[in-house]
Amino acid sequence: MICSLVENLVDLYVQGRLVAFEDRLVESHIESCGACAAEAATWRRTFLELESLPVPTAPANLKAALKSALAAAAAPKVSPIPDFAVDWRPMQAPSLALALGCAAFLISVSVSIFGSGPASQSCSDSPASVCITPRASQSAIIRGNP
Repeated sequence: MICSLVENLVDLYVQGRLVAFEDRLVESHIESCGACAAEAATWRRTFLELESLPVPTAPANLKAALKSALAAAAAPKVSPIPDFAVDWRPMQAPSLALALGCAAFLISVSVSIFGSGPASQSCSDSPASVCITPRASQSAIIRGNP
């Protein structure tokens, strides 16, 4: 288990980026473990070879090219205004849809509160139907089951 821990820390140990406690832990383990010592030696060679690589230089005009590209990207893009009249319908479409949606909502709420209106009565000669028919007089005749 200690080898797996040291394998995760050995590159930082070689670079000198560990805190004192971790540095002592890795150093004491490397002294007693050949595999981890070989791993540390490999990391040392790798970092020495990386340090020996030449540092590339930037092109002379890179700074000027970056400044001009940044200025071009930061400049506001102005689109020309067309000579013809602007179509108003796309601007009105959301408010029109909202108004129609509110109207449909109010109609559905009023129907649910006040009902759909009087029920229609159809009078038939069927014995199961009951029909109240008003007469000119004050009495009404009820047809249906006697």
